[in-house]
Amino acid sequence: MQETPTMTREDLDARLDALPAGSAVMVIGGVDTGKSTFVRETLLRRFAAGASVGVLDCDLGQGEVGPPATVAAAITPAPGSAEVRGLRQLDPVGAYFVGVNNPIRHVLSLSVGASQMMRLLQKRTPDLILIDSGGHVRGSSARELHRRAAELLQPQVIVAIERGDELDSLVSQFRHLQSPEIWRIAPSPEVGRKTTAARATHRAARFQAALLDFKEIAVSFDDVDLIGTWLGAGVPMQRHLIQFLSTSLQAPIMHAETLPGGALYIVAKREGWDTTELAGIESTFKTRSLTIVAAQMFAGLLVGLVDTHGALMDLGTIARIDFERRTLTIRSRTKRPAAIAQIWFGRLRLQADGREIGEVRPGDL
Repeated sequence: MQETPTMTREDLDARLDALPAGSAVMVIGGVDTGKSTFVRETLLRRFAAGASVGVLDCDLGQGEVGPPATVAAAITPAPGSAEVRGLRQLDPVGAYFVGVNNPIRHVLSLSVGASQMMRLLQKRTPDLILIDSGGHVRGSSARELHRRAAELLQPQVIVAIERGDELDSLVSQFRHLQSPEIWRIAPSPEVGRKTTAARATHRAARFQAALLDFKEIAVSFDDVDLIGTWLGAGVPMQRHLIQFLSTSLQAPIMHAETLPGGALYIVAKREGWDTTELAGIESTFKTRSLTIVAAQMFAGLLVGLVDTHGALMDLGTIARIDFERRTLTIRSRTKRPAAIAQIWFGRLRLQADGREIGEVRPGDL
């Protein structure tokens, strides 16, 4: 790895201009270090000079390209065809649904999405690709995330925007490699810090905009693939067995099914079921695997609507589920409901105004 001491912005810009056409630059840095500002300023400067620039936005919570909770890609328009003042004026290339705003515990989904969006960008052969990696830089999950991203995306350069030595644990992973080069730069003094409340408000506004003017769409379990949940993956139980489960758990059971391999999947009307009879249920149904979900975990859940080509069409939220009729009602502004082939279940639950109710843990759906 070739690493330079902390550089001035002018020196770094000169080096960026000298990169070969098609180079990728991964921008890393903690929260409020000015990564998005750096990406925007670099894009505008290169675009003004006649270059085509692609942006891969991996910031799930505070990104500016594409819908929230996604990895999104966009590219500058043809010269003279449109004015570009920021990242939101770029031509979208695609987006990959991750369904969360925090990459912790979701490194695989984020990495897959980044890789897929990078391939779409490279097909457009831009002169430069800028990768905004998001602000997660602390802990073992951050180290793995950045290492996996560098392995998949293969940037020629990593621009490390850092205060002090806060990124040493990340860039040290590449010190014995010939590529990528590490170019360090200090944050601009003009970059301010945002409060937690300001970040939440920004995310809510993005969600609200993505779900604006929604319509309710009823989708049959049997007409689409439900991804990220066991719901609909098995054989529905008969009513007398559901009544047996309700009696055993001392809680109303709305739905239950037997999954491949004999596991049980149960949806209770509310939380607070009796766990003392779990062993008896497992014995009766001859299974060692049992999942119980409270129906409220589905309310307001963020979902991604995907077409037959595997492309994300739009976001939505779950309005309600009719277990008897096996239908899922989604709130979404998609204009092609008939094209939905898959519904990807996210992990965020949202209010109508886009504010977050909470995150569902992996495995709870």
